[in-house]
Amino acid sequence: MTIEEAITFSDEAEPNTYSDKIKLHYTNELEGKIQLEVMLISPADIVSYTENTAELLVGIPYDDIYPLYLTAHIQFLMGEYDRYQNTQAMFNRKYEEYAADYVWRYRPLFPISDTGS
Repeated sequence: MTIEEAITFSDEAEPNTYSDKIKLHYTNELEGKIQLEVMLISPADIVSYTENTAELLVGIPYDDIYPLYLTAHIQFLMGEYDRYQNTQAMFNRKYEEYAADYVWRYRPLFPISDTGS
């Protein structure tokens, strides 16, 4: 999914007048969160985007975290706090599923060595 696709999806789910610049900011915020918390990338190496055509890090089946994150923030900005809480809860659940899957696939547990003690 590209940033533009995430923004379009979010805009269709929650029509609004906020600029793509604001939505790009929130998308970069989420990408930074993913890189820092899930992929364990150093803060100095975090990548952010300036163009809406960039391909996002998280793919199918977890890529819906992007429009959920954007929609939640838009709802918050619009003062739709009950809707924000519901959307944020959906985002949190999907984000946790993605993080668990990433850890399971790419960072398997190291075997515990048997020292014979």
